[in-house]
Amino acid sequence: QPVVINKWYTGDAVGGEDYTQPVEALLVRTTRQSISQAARSLPTVPIMAAARCMQFPRCAQFLAGHQGSALYRELGHQVSGFLAGHQETVPTPPPAARVRVHPEALRLIAYGAFWAMVLFAICMHSLFVRGVDMDDTPLVRIFGYNNICVYWDYSPSRELTALFYPLVEFPLLAYVTLKWLQVRQSYRQNAAPKWLYHLSCVLLPVKLVLLSWFRMVFVVIAFESVKAHTFGFIGLQFALVLVALLDLLYMEALRIGWPIFKRARRKRTRVLHRMYFVALTLVTFLKLLHVFTLFYATPIFDPEKSSAATFVQTLDRLWMLLAAVLPIVLAELERRSEPGLYFVVTAAGAQPDDPEGK
Repeated sequence: QPVVINKWYTGDAVGGEDYTQPVEALLVRTTRQSISQAARSLPTVPIMAAARCMQFPRCAQFLAGHQGSALYRELGHQVSGFLAGHQETVPTPPPAARVRVHPEALRLIAYGAFWAMVLFAICMHSLFVRGVDMDDTPLVRIFGYNNICVYWDYSPSRELTALFYPLVEFPLLAYVTLKWLQVRQSYRQNAAPKWLYHLSCVLLPVKLVLLSWFRMVFVVIAFESVKAHTFGFIGLQFALVLVALLDLLYMEALRIGWPIFKRARRKRTRVLHRMYFVALTLVTFLKLLHVFTLFYATPIFDPEKSSAATFVQTLDRLWMLLAAVLPIVLAELERRSEPGLYFVVTAAGAQPDDPEGK
């Protein structure tokens, strides 16, 4: 097939005329004879630009990303040098690893791994834990009911689940870090305000530390110290509220609308996202208020009363819905609507535009 090449003549005089205008369509067939004839027809004209178009399939262009443009440039240098009638040596850039990653994809992986960990803990508890009265656990004595943590409170389920937990922790920490990079890149491209970037810089270490402290639920045994065992979970609740806050502010700063809406997309997205954040914050506040008053003051909900215990248990299940189920839906919607990240990794001192490391 013929290849369309855009060329630009320099100001050199050929036959007493000055050719400075572009030649928009120079068709060169891919046989050596046709290229040689074209080269002989322009023996003295230096050619400055590169090949422009090779008919790549759409899937190849998608997979190549910016590599497709680099291929066009390299082909242009080779063809231009041949047509100019001289040998042109083009340094080969070092291979670079190019990766496209969306932060919300990491959040989906983290939440999927969390629910897999819950199922794993339930299986390990059912298979290996013996001699435990589930109606008389430390959680029942303190809070009035068992929550999901009871399935990894006893050996050997606790140790086995702790081995599984890094599959949850690492993607979650990676998501928080990539979210900060997403805000940073949007700020550098003037898509996000400066205050939002500074806020994300402040929240990043706080979220990383609080999320990392959740592992203490496997370190401190519940029937030895319920307070210390619960502190890791308290840090997780704070961190998830901060994650939801930055998520809301970023979407509003970029005026993003979820693709499920056909009309008034941004308005409906803003209303639903704000409602979700308010609900999560309110439920988390009530849970933390109950825990702190239970530990250090007169509890606002007395767990010895069945009605209060039922209310707190309902509050706990509502929190699980808001913090561990709905974020899966939100992450998928945001993965489809928010900008992702594109990484190009090369060896130090040998960049693509400086292959010799100068």
